[in-house]
Parts: sequence; structure tokens; C-alpha cells
Amino acid sequence: MSCTEHFLRAWLLRSSVESAKFYLRIHILSAILRLNQIVHGPLSFIASKLMTYGKSVLFLSTYAASSMYSTCLIRNLIKSDTALTSILSGFVAGSTIMLEDPKRRKELTLYVLPRSWEILLNAYLKHIGGKKSLLSRYGTAI
Repeated sequence: MSCTEHFLRAWLLRSSVESAKFYLRIHILSAILRLNQIVHGPLSFIASKLMTYGKSVLFLSTYAASSMYSTCLIRNLIKSDTALTSILSGFVAGSTIMLEDPKRRKELTLYVLPRSWEILLNAYLKHIGGKKSLLSRYGTAI
């Protein structure tokens, strides 16, 4: 299967469906917490929520699928799997945050940043071949 075919299947069939399920609960809860806005303008509220929901689903599904796609393309191009592959794939996937509502970008960054630090720290420790010290465990936990 080609990288493009894999990307289209992953994006349309898997990532989009999983993202829609994931964000549906979040956006329903958000709507319940804003019931007073529904009463004042139900149609505009529903239209706004659907637009926000669509952006969130588009962001998350494109993030996941583009990460796999760019990794596949780079591996096939350079015929190797190096740190550069991960860095470039991360950049491509990370740029999909521009699909999300600007107000939510900060929230998503706060969610992703600690995990990114953990991944970088683990990669560094693996590279130097050292054991995790108490300080590195603390840094990972943050």
C-alpha cells in the first residue's frame, strides 16, 4: 500500500471516526455547561457548536494521519528511519494546530507540551545510554 493510500484510509476511515467520537463528548458537555446561551439563540448556538466541533475533528484527524503520512514519505525518500524523520513528521503534524480555533490552541499546547518534553527526555536518555536519575524522573513527571 502506498503512503498516500494509507494516509487517505487512515484519515477518512480511522482518524476521522475516532476524532468525531472523542470530540462529541467534549462538545456536548460544553453545550450543557452553556445552556443559558442555547435559550437566547438556539440556532446560532447550534451552528457555532457544529462549526467548532468540525474544526476540532478536522484538526485531530489530520494531526494523526499527517504524522503517519509524513513519516512514511520521509522513510521512503531517504530509505532510513532517523531522528530527522521524527522531527520533520512532528513539525508537519504540529502545524495542523492551525486548523483549530485560535482560542483552543493554547489549551492544546498545554496538553501536548509535557508529553513532548517526556518524549524528548526519553530520547536523550536513550541516546546517552544512561539510567534515569531522580531529576530526570521529576522532569518527566512535570
